[in-house]
Amino acid sequence: MYFVRKLKLGVSDQLQLLSRAAGKLYSKTLVSFWRVVRKKGLWLKPATLMRWFPSDPENRLHAHSADAVVQSFLASLKSWRERRKTDPNARPPRRRRYYY
Repeated sequence: MYFVRKLKLGVSDQLQLLSRAAGKLYSKTLVSFWRVVRKKGLWLKPATLMRWFPSDPENRLHAHSADAVVQSFLASLKSWRERRKTDPNARPPRRRRYYY
């Protein structure tokens, strides 16, 4: 049997810095993805996006954390594509994130 224990972390400057770095990376991924779609008409593959953004611009995030941020954008894109089948008014992920 496994026990899961939650640890409540307080607000710290380091956590704010990492959250801001992840938000910048998410926004950069979002903008770059839609720019390629708009200008070239190509939908980038997940592996391409993860290769394109191996880390955040300031190199504050670990490579796996940066991949997780890119994968979360791709998950929201996939969710939108699924929802679009039943809801024609569904909108794609377009909002930039300043904290993540």
